[in-house]
Amino acid sequence: MEDNHGKTDVFFQGIHASQIPIVVLDERWHQMFNVIEKPKLVKDLEDEVNALLKKQGQVNNDLKEVKKIKNKLMQEIVERMEVSGEDNERNQKRNKTMEKNQKLILECNEKLEELEDEQFEIPHKLREANEKLIVAGMEIAYIHLQRGKEEEKRLANWIAKARVELRKQMLLKQET
Repeated sequence: MEDNHGKTDVFFQGIHASQIPIVVLDERWHQMFNVIEKPKLVKDLEDEVNALLKKQGQVNNDLKEVKKIKNKLMQEIVERMEVSGEDNERNQKRNKTMEKNQKLILECNEKLEELEDEQFEIPHKLREANEKLIVAGMEIAYIHLQRGKEEEKRLANWIAKARVELRKQMLLKQET
């Protein structure tokens, strides 16, 4: 017999194997919590997924920006290399500017590498956080369904008792 943790692992493996979209972007996810109160765990997991989505967007924007800067620096180097026939003082200035630009290009390359690593890691983190959120949502929905079944049984018992009492009352009334 499997415990609840084993069942969660099976659900998690099934979710991991499928391509499920990000649930915080799905209106049906939010509609589910119109009926069920959203627990703190779900709110925290949603915050984590939203933060990763925001970070993903920021990393993509940063990548574009750093690439633009790098291209501009490279273009400046090329333009300065093409200039010839300058005096020694201008040559020294040009060389210093080119060295500065080369250093900046190296910094851009390092930043691009960092951002590309982050860009690669975020989808995995996002998928993992989304899967945790889905499992938490499934567990909450299951608990809600169980409570509904219990309430249904309670009401069915109450109705059955009320019918018996009603029949008794009707029989007593017919006898008088």
